[in-house]
Amino acid sequence: MRGPTSVINSTLAGIITIARQQIQVERVYGLVHGLEGALRGEVIDLSHLNHEELEKLRYTPAAILGGSRYPLTDEDIHKVIRFFKDNDCYYFLFIGGNGTMDTCLRLQNMCQQKNMPLEVVGVPKTIDNDLEVTDHAPGYGSAALTQEFVEWITPLVGEIMTVL
Repeated sequence: MRGPTSVINSTLAGIITIARQQIQVERVYGLVHGLEGALRGEVIDLSHLNHEELEKLRYTPAAILGGSRYPLTDEDIHKVIRFFKDNDCYYFLFIGGNGTMDTCLRLQNMCQQKNMPLEVVGVPKTIDNDLEVTDHAPGYGSAALTQEFVEWITPLVGEIMTVL
């Protein structure tokens, strides 16, 4: 399985809610299609979302900011770090699976080498439950239930179509 899990938007809503409560966080931004958004300058200010909008986001499946499988080069990592520095970003939370977690490690290591004060946090969400050192990643359960439902409903749909 691949693609956004049904819990990515819910996680994003939680991140926005908690970030607003932190006095050191002035604004919350989202990058369109992950770090591709940093490379292209496609950023959305999420600070203005009200309670009702955050509740809708929390229960909307998929990934409102989009997803990405773009393989970042070392040059891209340098550009992303420059983007964060130019935009006074001190915290970066990246929602995703094992590729995302690898990218977080690469970003964190490069920031440490450059002595840049950026806190990089990987927020694990994966439908294939393939993250090391985790038992169950959020997102896996919803994907597994969806697959289980499809397997359960498919024969019933066939029976219904036969009756009609």
